[in-house]
Amino acid sequence: MSLMLINKVCSSIQPYWIVAAVCGLFQISCSESKSDSGATPKPEPAPALTITKGKVFEQTCAVCHGQNGEGNRELGAPSIGGMPTWYIKLQIEKFQKGYRGSHPEDIHGQQMRAIALMLDEESLAEAAKKAASLPRIPTTSTNPNPPNTKVAQKMFADKCMICHRWNGSGEVAFRSSPLWGVQDWYHAAQLRKYRDGWRGADLNDFDGPKMAVIASRLTDEEIDAMAAYLVELAHRRKGSGARIRDSGRWHCNRKDLISGIPGRMRCASKF
Repeated sequence: MSLMLINKVCSSIQPYWIVAAVCGLFQISCSESKSDSGATPKPEPAPALTITKGKVFEQTCAVCHGQNGEGNRELGAPSIGGMPTWYIKLQIEKFQKGYRGSHPEDIHGQQMRAIALMLDEESLAEAAKKAASLPRIPTTSTNPNPPNTKVAQKMFADKCMICHRWNGSGEVAFRSSPLWGVQDWYHAAQLRKYRDGWRGADLNDFDGPKMAVIASRLTDEEIDAMAAYLVELAHRRKGSGARIRDSGRWHCNRKDLISGIPGRMRCASKF
């Protein structure tokens, strides 16, 4: 790993006890990034630290993701405000199990894993509940020259929609993430991690390998186009004809209904 980047990440993290845990883990991975056999050792657990009940989000998550869950691109921390509780818990558990954040070059992933290893079941539930209670962060484009998204739109319909749903809302039954409320830079970064074997490489990870297969043949141009399309998709769902799934109910605009066809069926088939 780049020691310069490690120091930059560590210097941006407060309070000091999180610095010790995160940066201590980084130093271990720097000095012992390869074993004698050439295999990559698994990161060691962070030291046990006291986290105040009722302040888990503020003392851990907010350090990188922000008090409002708005995210921080420099730290590789996505926006998490308003994300579903089930999804946040699932991803933190993946970090705890080493399905995410174990690749020796994934500095941001290892940073997140160090934090995840501090959380017991009760703390995890509290942090996830707090993040989910925050307002959803609007999906915005950070690309000054967004690429053409026509090919990405077709790709989404062919490969992504079946799990992430037509409007990118995600699906708990498939354990597929919501795709709105997250910025384009994070979508692009994660697709590259899937493609390059940084994420989804552990066969014990029920969901990851499926994404790795889908991303394995994507070019950088296709990844950037997909990230740009997901911004468009997030904005489209706010339109008058959008369908939003909220608390298990389907809401459809009146113009989407056709006489003789149940509203939910009509909306479920609309793209």
